[in-house]
Amino acid sequence: MGGWRIGRIMGIELRVHSSWIIIAGLVMWSLASAALPADFGDVSPDLRLAMAGAITLLFFLSLLAHELAHSVVAVVRGIPVRRITFFLFGGMAETTKDSRTAGEEFLIAIAGPLCSFLLAGLFFWLWLAGTGWGWPRTLTGSAAYVAVLNLVLAVFNLLPGYPMDGGRVLRAVIWKATGSVTRATRWASRVGEWMAYGLMLFGAWEALNGDIMGGVWMVLIAVFIRNAARAGYRQHVLGRLQEATRDWTAAHQEPSPVGLTGRDVTDLRPGGG
Repeated sequence: MGGWRIGRIMGIELRVHSSWIIIAGLVMWSLASAALPADFGDVSPDLRLAMAGAITLLFFLSLLAHELAHSVVAVVRGIPVRRITFFLFGGMAETTKDSRTAGEEFLIAIAGPLCSFLLAGLFFWLWLAGTGWGWPRTLTGSAAYVAVLNLVLAVFNLLPGYPMDGGRVLRAVIWKATGSVTRATRWASRVGEWMAYGLMLFGAWEALNGDIMGGVWMVLIAVFIRNAARAGYRQHVLGRLQEATRDWTAAHQEPSPVGLTGRDVTDLRPGGG
């Protein structure tokens, strides 16, 4: 995934894909045009715009913390992280290799949502404490919004559809129960596809009931989850076959009898085999 390089943190490259501008703009626009006017009608439009910008920035930093939580656990477990990329539907930490055990997969996957839950709790506390300390309502209100956004981020990522965090947790559980990472990936990917189709139906229902923007957005998210689930399973199987090919070549000092073509990989589906 491309994008602009915006720096490094803990040795991990940070990149922002052009599609991130869309989600950042939508968050800021929805805050400034709808949510904040409803809750802060007595505040000037310029101040509401500043609040929307601050909330959007804190949401971006929260998303960065979410991905860094995944990355820190991965690095501690000996799995290097090449980069973190922010794109239309959130962020993605790109590791150089997969988890080696189900327990390792579980720890890396759960770290992000746990971080988001902690941030939600922190900003809720700031809202409550700030209110008691007499902070300006614009500050405490902004903290409350960031708390809600982190809570939504945590809950959404825990949906049990691979390759989302919840899907990776599900994969770790199935992997532990069956002893087969490929079987676990196939089932977690299936759940990801089923969940995506459910979200598509829900999005269509929302659109038919008048919330066209929300419905379309839900369908777009569902399409992304479905495609990511399929791609994640294909990449896993391809990686396992490539690993088997390398092992065969190293052991026999000759090319592996297992051949792969682009069509073989493209035809792979979570429901197949």
